Amino acid sequence: MKPILIAGGGIGGLAAALRLARKDYGVSVLEQAPQFGEIGAGLQIGPNAFHAFDYLGVGDAARAQAVYIDKLVLMDALSADTITEIPVDEPFREHSGNPYAVVHRNDLHGVLLEACRAHGLIELRANARVTGYQQDGATVTATLASGERISGAALVGADGLRSAVRAQLVGDGEPRVSGHTTYRAVIPTERMPEDLRWNAATLWAGPKCHIVHYPLSGWKVFNLVVTYHNDAPEAVAGVPVSKDEVRQGFGHIAERPRQIIESADDWKLWVLCDRDPNETWVEGRVVLLGDAAHPMLQYMAQGACMALEDAVCLSHNLEARRRLRGGLRSLPGRAGGAHGAGADVLPPDGGLHLPRGRGATPGAQCSASRQIAGRPLPKLGVALRPHGSRRKRRLVHPTQQGGRPHVCMVCVTTASSFVKPLSRSGIRALYASLANAVSIASTDGKSITIAAKKVCSPITGLTALTRRTSSPPAC
Repeated sequence: MKPILIAGGGIGGLAAALRLARKDYGVSVLEQAPQFGEIGAGLQIGPNAFHAFDYLGVGDAARAQAVYIDKLVLMDALSADTITEIPVDEPFREHSGNPYAVVHRNDLHGVLLEACRAHGLIELRANARVTGYQQDGATVTATLASGERISGAALVGADGLRSAVRAQLVGDGEPRVSGHTTYRAVIPTERMPEDLRWNAATLWAGPKCHIVHYPLSGWKVFNLVVTYHNDAPEAVAGVPVSKDEVRQGFGHIAERPRQIIESADDWKLWVLCDRDPNETWVEGRVVLLGDAAHPMLQYMAQGACMALEDAVCLSHNLEARRRLRGGLRSLPGRAGGAHGAGADVLPPDGGLHLPRGRGATPGAQCSASRQIAGRPLPKLGVALRPHGSRRKRRLVHPTQQGGRPHVCMVCVTTASSFVKPLSRSGIRALYASLANAVSIASTDGKSITIAAKKVCSPITGLTALTRRTSSPPAC
């Protein structure tokens, strides 16, 4: 059998290569850069990503590179007051089966790269930019910028936001410029203001701006990310800028968070881009993965996590289907209806989520989830279990009025409403669980409404939200 071709050697591409090789597929990774590496600095990695690392066989190595933070902190950038803190310390880790952690992108990429280099079924090729493809039903042939043509059994487009594979498969043009400008820097820990050296991922929120910081690389450095909504008209990536330029968007905030900007000298600029959700990820023997399929802005802190889940989903589908093209065709069904209808094929197990815990194998999903997969869902029903509580607040899904509520988190659509009163502790637990998936839109003390962020991965990335039991509840 010809190898599976993967366009792109980033986190998603290498994760896919590693798991496919461990399923005995030959893999050729085609990376456009002169050498394999990652651009950028810090990543926030949720339990769902560590579940994926465990499934890929590199969980211990990934955890060894991470800083286990104790909490997520939201600060008021105008008053310098604390708004809220979300604990992600040992009770959270025990509950989720894995940590919420921060890690340097290069360190995480290095774990995957080392594992791929050690595997005999993986070929790694740099200076190999994929510009297009052709397929004849039996094979797919990738065309490189050099003019070379490489044939394979399938092509995985993991080539990022400006994917050449997506350009041919979807044809939706350039990404949309968000108008949000992000400045990034990494500083030695001793340069970080001493009273802000928290073991936390911290966000200072202000009008049209925010600042994020957290420790990396065993507390040797701090990652700084400051974002200003200045209606920037053009995409920019990694351009060095002066500190004076960074200061311009933050003169209206308190002195304490402004110290963070003053602590760094080597700032680089990005203008953030994304795309509208798209239901077409597969064409014959070609499939999209990660940012090539579903780019998202950094506010979700889930981009790398989604690419890792995609890699797991891809390999699991191919194994479950036992036929390459059937496995690829089933991938859009794992979106579970996110962003509307069109996902009409689910694998036999219907498994949309990765299970909790190390070394777990994707398993069954509740029957109600399968029944509503592929249907546009105007609202979202969940079962909420606050930390330390055995009691669940069951919330009825609108498609099941009059019936029993389902417990699986199936998909996230444009808006969701919780239809029963939540206690203050329940709201806190809800926010802690859903912080990476939704934003709170409003609350009147009796109910809470949440607005969904873009989640359009083949598996939704909400793994950590569903408390697994020894047997799934009947739906």
